[in-house]
Amino acid sequence: MESTNMSNLKYLPPLILLVALGLGAVLEASAQVGTCTSPLAESYLDINNVRARIFNNGNLFWRGSPHVYNVPKGGGAQAIFTSGIWIGGKVDGQLRVAAARYGSYHFWAGPLDDYGAPPADCADFDRLYKVSIDDIQDYESTGVTTPDLRDWPTGLGAPTYAPPGNGVDDDGDGEIDEAGETIFVMDQPLAQRVDRVIDLAGGERPAILGDQSIWWVMNDRGNERNGASSPPIGLEVHATAFAFRTGGDIGNATLYKYDFYYRGIWPFTDVHMAIFADPDLGNFQDDWVGSDTTLGVGYVWNSDNDDEGSDGYGSPPPAAGYDFLQGPIVPSPGDSAKVSTEWVQDFKNLKMTSFLFYQGGGGVTEDPSTASDHYNYMRGRWKDGKCITKGWYGRDFSEVCTAYIFPGDPGVSDDTCQYWSECNSDGVGTNNQAADRRFVMGTGPFMIEPGDFQQIAYGIVWARGTDNFDSVQKMKGASALAQAAYDNDFQFSAPAAPQVTVTAVDKGAILEWTNSPQSNNFLESYRIEDPFAREDNNIVEFEGYEVIQYSSALDQVGVTVAVYDVINGVARIVDGIQLIVDGLIEEEQVVVANGTDRGVQDFHVASGLTNYTTYHFGVQAYAQNYDSPGRKISRGPVTRVSVTPTRSTLEIAPAAIAAAEDFSSADFVANKDGIGDGFVIADIVNPARVKEGMYSVEFFEHEVTGKVLNSATVEEEGKVVDPIGAVEAIQKAGDIDAAVITYSVKRDDAVLFDGRS
Repeated sequence: MESTNMSNLKYLPPLILLVALGLGAVLEASAQVGTCTSPLAESYLDINNVRARIFNNGNLFWRGSPHVYNVPKGGGAQAIFTSGIWIGGKVDGQLRVAAARYGSYHFWAGPLDDYGAPPADCADFDRLYKVSIDDIQDYESTGVTTPDLRDWPTGLGAPTYAPPGNGVDDDGDGEIDEAGETIFVMDQPLAQRVDRVIDLAGGERPAILGDQSIWWVMNDRGNERNGASSPPIGLEVHATAFAFRTGGDIGNATLYKYDFYYRGIWPFTDVHMAIFADPDLGNFQDDWVGSDTTLGVGYVWNSDNDDEGSDGYGSPPPAAGYDFLQGPIVPSPGDSAKVSTEWVQDFKNLKMTSFLFYQGGGGVTEDPSTASDHYNYMRGRWKDGKCITKGWYGRDFSEVCTAYIFPGDPGVSDDTCQYWSECNSDGVGTNNQAADRRFVMGTGPFMIEPGDFQQIAYGIVWARGTDNFDSVQKMKGASALAQAAYDNDFQFSAPAAPQVTVTAVDKGAILEWTNSPQSNNFLESYRIEDPFAREDNNIVEFEGYEVIQYSSALDQVGVTVAVYDVINGVARIVDGIQLIVDGLIEEEQVVVANGTDRGVQDFHVASGLTNYTTYHFGVQAYAQNYDSPGRKISRGPVTRVSVTPTRSTLEIAPAAIAAAEDFSSADFVANKDGIGDGFVIADIVNPARVKEGMYSVEFFEHEVTGKVLNSATVEEEGKVVDPIGAVEAIQKAGDIDAAVITYSVKRDDAVLFDGRS
């Protein structure tokens, strides 16, 4: 975001600002509801272990049979029946609510114009745009697009990466050509941008979230409401559903982000937003629900260890939860709040501020019908405005008011079930009667000024343990993992791209690479904690290098021609996606790394090439956590080089040529007791770079701060070593957060490789 002031009216043109000062009522009157029909578009989020039916009417998963939130994908059980977004607050003291619940849909397709009016025909915008990373890569390699990629609606606000190096401040933040810059259009009049689609040929790309994104735009002024009747708010909503193609907990999760742009004239105050869910975990008749106020999670679980029936999960049953990943922001001096990937100073993100469950019916603790009913549920109050009270079903058991129903941890069995939960509803271990449950997770209050916006994000996680209690604990672990990954923008730093040099030789090429001291993989020391993994198995370490040959400079895929990896018993690494085959859960295995387990080297000799023909190569470092239940491989950027083999006119010493051709024994061995036990074994790789002289290797301890603790030097006259990447193996001590044993190489007094840098 370009400003820390969330009330800057930056999305409205000057004309509206002037009119708003004196003629706000006129504009408000001109922005009444339209005559749109309900949207009919739908799509499926289905890149990982979940298949979810997505709509653009404020509701998810159900719009008449079938309801689809299928996990594991391909199985017979559905984890959720339906879900929706609710939002309510006051405009000039008047309550206004938009809520999606079953057939009561309060959103229509398309944007609002500069005066807050809906489209004349919302059907023109009745579309969801589904794009995956595969679609983008296919376009880059073949030029073929999918319809949704081709028509990606940049002008409507669909997130779009600007062409790199175009010299334009595309996002309006005062910086030009920064990495990952997106195109900001929401400050432009709608008429100027409404038909603008992505310019793929010009270098623009969809800024999708995850490995697959579905994006849509909707508004709450398209027509009269058929439930929870209230005047429209004046909201334009940009929504994204996304998922990651991976295994483990993230592979069982889907994620959702909503941007609420307020097109009204008066401030929208006392706002509460909520996620409504009718979960129906397999067989809906034996469900319990609960909340975790620390994690910000509302969840559904099975009341016994057998989810019976044709719709059920069987035994053991899973648990599913909704996790508020990012709430709206409110002023908070000294704090900072996240909005998209930016941080706004002196604000904070709200988390889940209430959790309420209800059942079907017309009582004060049952189905809502009016705007006031929905608003009270969003605030964590019953329909009559009374607070939730601790105990039993949240009404009349005690006089202790609370905003959260069933916050007690079920533990691992009935004997450990905490009060207040469905398995201990009264403090003495009494179970509630299981049934069809619905719940509302609320956050608020907050405010949206005219022309401004608020953003929320949440995830749906699913986990299966050894029994119904263990499933809840594993679901909570999956929730914590999703939050950590979201906080890190679902990214972690991959191994840095190596520095590659290439030398043309007769009918061949020699590639050599190294990592600078500023690299996160200096001395092959890359080692990080993976936010996608659980704490007990989350270390990703450098594993090796892949050498890739490309058919042309335009080829983005290439073929791996060599792998040089650490000798550690890890070679072929597979990952997979869970599928249901003949009613059983199976995992389709995919090879994600195919090492040799023969050792790392920093060079590659390509032979058998044709002289005077240009060849294209790349070198990529990769890291692994091969036994992680989540992501197993992290690949860094590829460093590409081109080379044209040719007959050399250089005079090369015969001894150097002989040394380069003979890999049966080392050309240089250096070691020194007392400095680690480190040693260097080297062979001549590139004879054209060998010069006569005294070569020496200096060993020393090197901390990540660059401090040299002690050193020693070993010299061997008459031997030569190519210092730039020609080292076959380096044995080093420690890891990224400790001292390592490294070395420098000299020829006479000239430093050829400086390990102190």
